[in-house]
Formats: sequence, C-alpha cells, structure tokens
Amino acid sequence: MRLGHILQKYACGLLILVLFALPPAIAQEVHEIGRLERVRKEVSALPPAGDAARELKAGASVFQNETVRTGKDARAELRLPDATRLVMGEKAEVLLDTFIYDREGGAVINLATGALRFISGKTGHPGKLTIKTPVATIGVRGTDFWAGPIDGVFGVLLLSGEVEVSNSGGSVTLDSPGVGTLISGEDIVPGNAAPWPDDRRARALSKTDF
Repeated sequence: MRLGHILQKYACGLLILVLFALPPAIAQEVHEIGRLERVRKEVSALPPAGDAARELKAGASVFQNETVRTGKDARAELRLPDATRLVMGEKAEVLLDTFIYDREGGAVINLATGALRFISGKTGHPGKLTIKTPVATIGVRGTDFWAGPIDGVFGVLLLSGEVEVSNSGGSVTLDSPGVGTLISGEDIVPGNAAPWPDDRRARALSKTDF
C-alpha cells in the first residue's frame, strides 16, 4: 500500500472524528426568537432536545423551539423582534416555532396551557400571525387580546384590533373592543361574539397582570 493512500485514509478518519466531536450548536445554528422583558417568580425554558430546563430571568433570551413555562403565581413577558409582546399567566406553556417564524412578521405561537395576553408590534400583515390553543386557532390582525381558561371553558377577549377564532366546528370574528367568545371544545363552534361582563373581563385580565 502506497504511503499517499495511507495518509489519505488517516486524514479522512481524523476528519470524521473532528466532526463528531463538534458541539450540536455548530451543527445546527440556534436562533434567538425573543427576550424576557419582565419575570415574576418561577419561569423556565425547556429545550427541544429534552435537555434539562433552564431558569429564566428578566433579560434572558429564548431560542428556537424552546417551550417557555411559568410556575404557580408566576408571570412572564416575552418580547419578539417586531416588538410584539406576549404576557403569560401562571402555569402557562408557550412554544414559538422559528421554522415558521420569519423576519417579516409571520409566527405561529402554540399556547398549550394557561392564559396569554398578546399585544402585536410592528407587524400588521393579515393571516401572518396565528395562535394555536387546545380548542381553537386565533388569526391575528394587528391586535391586543387575551386568551385562556375562564369559567370552565376557553375564552378569547378582544381589547383592540380584530381576531378570527376558528376550529373544526366553525368560526367567529371579534372586531369590537370588549367583545369575546367562549369555546367549550375543539369540535364545538365558538360562541357568538358578545360583550363580556365587567366581572369576567376583570378576572380574565387579572390572570396576566403583573
């Protein structure tokens, strides 16, 4: 066997060892998708690879495909690159998928549990922002709204702008401040848009107030 061939095989083997030794962050770039503006009590981020959760403080970054969780009586305010703000109530769980997030303002936000207040930033592109919940999908159109469990069902309260709330049962559009809808299940049509009583509105907003 010639010396050149031996050296070539040795170099290939060494390259393979180096590639396997590289940290995962180099193999796959990790993108920051937001920062924590405010935090109250216990807030953590769970990486997608099943690594241990990390505690989040004000100013901490949140990265692609991390799940942000809040504990009992906790709050978290997350700011996205377009100045959109998400305020999470206690025992909430939110995932932002950056494979479908883009710098022009598109995003899909998954609210698995808990309450969320959404205040849109510079983005105003209809249909580009979507909130997925266990019982319905919320299409956002330059909006400030609240969504979460209330009175034994799931509610959406519009504070400004417009949202379309839809599931396999049907859809309803909220286009006047103070109106809301209640959803009993993912295959049950959302309730008619109607003004929420002051008591229900106050209880809903208190779930995301700092």
